Amino acid sequence: MVKKRACDAKSPLKVHYVRYCTQLPAGALPPHASIRAFNSFALIEAMIASATHNLCAAEAFFVDTYETNHRVTMGQRENVMSDTAMSMQEKAVNENNGSSPSLSWSLFPELAQEAQSSTSVSEPHSNSTLSVLVASDSPALTDRICRGLKASNIACSPDSITPLNLLIENGDHCTRGVDILFIASEFSSAIAKGAIESVRGCDATVVAVGQDCDARKILEVIRAGADDYLEDGPDFESELKTLHSARETGDLYSVIGTSGGCGASVVAANIAAVLAQRNLLCGLLDLQLQGGDLAALLNATPVHTIADLFGSTTTIDRAMFEQSVSELSGGVNLLAGPDLFNSVRHASPQQIQALVEMARGSFGHVVVDLEDVIHRDQLWTLSSSSYVLVVFRLEFPALMRTRKYIEHLLNSGIRRERMVLIANRCGGSSNVPRDKAVKALGAEISHQIPDDPDHILPAVNLGHATVARYPKAPFTKAIERIVDEITGEVPEATPAPGVRRWGQAMKASLTGAASWLLSDEERFIRLKRELHERLIAGMDLAAARKVHPERLREELRRAASELCRSQTELLSQAERDRLIDELIYEALGLGPLEPLMLDPTVSDILINGPNTVYVERRGKLERTSVRFHDLDHLTSIVQRIANRVGRRIDESSPMVDARLPDGSRVNAIIHPLALDGALVSIRRFSATPLLARDLVARQSSTPEMLEFLAACVRARMNMIISGGTGSGKTTLLNMLSGCIPQDERIATIEDAAELQLQQPHVARMETRPPNIEGRGEVVARDLLRNALRMRPDRIIVGECRGAEAFDMLQAMNTGHEGSLTTIHANDTRDAISRLEMLIGMAAPELPMWFIHRQIASAIHIVVQTNRLPGGARKITQISEVTGMEGNAISMHDLFVFEQTGMNEDRQAEGTFSATGMRPHCQRRLERAGIFLSPAMFERRDIPVERLDRVAAR
Repeated sequence: MVKKRACDAKSPLKVHYVRYCTQLPAGALPPHASIRAFNSFALIEAMIASATHNLCAAEAFFVDTYETNHRVTMGQRENVMSDTAMSMQEKAVNENNGSSPSLSWSLFPELAQEAQSSTSVSEPHSNSTLSVLVASDSPALTDRICRGLKASNIACSPDSITPLNLLIENGDHCTRGVDILFIASEFSSAIAKGAIESVRGCDATVVAVGQDCDARKILEVIRAGADDYLEDGPDFESELKTLHSARETGDLYSVIGTSGGCGASVVAANIAAVLAQRNLLCGLLDLQLQGGDLAALLNATPVHTIADLFGSTTTIDRAMFEQSVSELSGGVNLLAGPDLFNSVRHASPQQIQALVEMARGSFGHVVVDLEDVIHRDQLWTLSSSSYVLVVFRLEFPALMRTRKYIEHLLNSGIRRERMVLIANRCGGSSNVPRDKAVKALGAEISHQIPDDPDHILPAVNLGHATVARYPKAPFTKAIERIVDEITGEVPEATPAPGVRRWGQAMKASLTGAASWLLSDEERFIRLKRELHERLIAGMDLAAARKVHPERLREELRRAASELCRSQTELLSQAERDRLIDELIYEALGLGPLEPLMLDPTVSDILINGPNTVYVERRGKLERTSVRFHDLDHLTSIVQRIANRVGRRIDESSPMVDARLPDGSRVNAIIHPLALDGALVSIRRFSATPLLARDLVARQSSTPEMLEFLAACVRARMNMIISGGTGSGKTTLLNMLSGCIPQDERIATIEDAAELQLQQPHVARMETRPPNIEGRGEVVARDLLRNALRMRPDRIIVGECRGAEAFDMLQAMNTGHEGSLTTIHANDTRDAISRLEMLIGMAAPELPMWFIHRQIASAIHIVVQTNRLPGGARKITQISEVTGMEGNAISMHDLFVFEQTGMNEDRQAEGTFSATGMRPHCQRRLERAGIFLSPAMFERRDIPVERLDRVAAR
């Protein structure tokens, strides 16, 4: 509960001065407070308002002070201000018959200290009361935010900056006492979304800051719980100032009638009039877009209406808004509704929100007269209101309709304590008695306005506010009681969970008025389980297998929507959207993993039980906030993956290798082999294979190295790519396969299909594990032997790790030159040793000298890839097999990468070098029509360049 300010100032002074003054309690400022902490004009005006409420004197004194400040030097300014302030307070004492108001400094002890010390240094206004926290994994974004805050005179010390992972671990503690929380990252990352989710429900305004303006990604960020989004663009500083100023907004009171003719517009106009009578800066908005009555009720003839505002441009700025507002004689600032029906046809919810936000930034109190039908365009306004005033009549049909309104508002996330139920025109003999009305409504009536035609009708006919013309009328007393309530103890406005707004801080991008976290996440999960069971029970699984996936998804979404409608009393619209998305994920996707699968920056997903999920992004592991309901939930997802590719996983076969439709590789181990439940590893690959220029741009190689490898592929030289787990072997293999001519037939053999060959003539094969009876197993060696009968020009084996190495070697030696494979090894010579071992295991009867000769004859080039400290992947060695020296295989390095150290970001640094050795295969390349410059092999360090394009000729 927040105590509303009882001393707002109504003045024609500049809006930001007034807005600042309205935040100060009466008598809060000492007479000698320096202007170091507060703007001088705001200080003077607030002191006048708190001492005398003489606003005319305040305005005159403001002008006086302004002129004086321009006449004196900077060094004299504070003395003038202090002297003038004292004279003004003496004037206030005289006007109050000598009784000076007591000034309490308890809320501003720093000002009391300044008053005693009489500091004479004048500094710019600093918003020291605004507490900010910056959680970031991007130094560049952090620096940009800090510079923007400094430009807005908002302090941002090193203590106000924290890493994202620390925010995830200590969200509640970190955000305590924070007004604005900035989360800066690339929001395609799961850790950034996890950081946002970890602070759902906190009191701070959560602002996401990123470099992406894609609407879909921004929507995901808002759904994760951010209140607003700022793009790191040229307008960042100005948008940041707008965001800061948007926090200083007036109170919003939405008046909505439940039926036509219930008198809601009359109530709204008179509430605004009472606020104006109490010297509160008040705005009155007529949002009845089919023709409003407020201008007629208040005898106003506005030059502009809301129709002009919406019709002139899609962007409403403050100058247009101020020009459209009419200041009436009673002090009410009216934005009139359209003169004609259907004159506002293209007003979007975003325009309406921008209009309301602009009004809240200009006035301390804003009364909005809404249409009597709750629809999408006004849902945000209702959700953002300090109070929603529901006006109805004590007639049975009207009561039934009002009950539906109340239920709808509750379902939209508007708390019951923010609703003021007002029974209008009470006292007639035909009215339903109060006790029966309360029973029909299911809620207590907050206020009853008597039927007072003797005062209301004359005032309406004359175009006057009833409260102004008849201050002692029963109707007036009832309106004053309503105003007493809404300007007294008011619960903080909490917009409906999931209601989205178009933030002032970012043009044309989705933002959120508040976090959409459900009050009880466990209730949401239980509901999702229940609806998921009902959804699956209603499916014809046999028929579903025959339906196109997109059509099936549409049908499931429709069915899920129908199921969610049955739960209307529990869910807001945004929560229904979330529930439907998650039901589709559960039915057709990977459940909680689906958002990670949609994140293009995630290369690995590592699951250690239902509550621990890590991802690898840019070579570094990050823990996410993704959770499974329990172990059974995780196991069911794994079984679904295995079943899709004809494999199984259960206690009798607790390990599985599988693939996803997008080519991602999955390895899973379940109980009893996995002690903590289930271990799942998902290796993801880019939707589009990387090209040579991409590897150069990422400093994984140099143009010369890739040009040489591409030449070897085109010259049909056999090649092995070696490296550790996750070092980029498959990525490099995919890239090199793009150098194979389009007219060649390629046979690929893999345990789990993950190669992404772009050629049109590819025969893809995949191994198969045994069935539940232990039969039907097909291993890579079987497929390799069969591939020899399929007339391939080249054979590519995804990975040699068993007996298939022997058959691969035979294929390379029997006319299938230009074949490629990968192997796990620490360097190129170790790769040859590993190959020897695998062949020896497959054919132990063969002597080692024979195996050496076969390898030396078959293998031409060995490429080593490594994953370096910091996560960078590089080609660290390119070696050529040159033949035999005695019984040993001879080979030499052509290119190497030597690590020299680590930079400040803990990334490996080093140099690519050509060793100076001329390749023995150069004559073979020339016979194939490929001529490489001898200079590229001369001994030298090769600079690592970031090129936009590299041509592999």
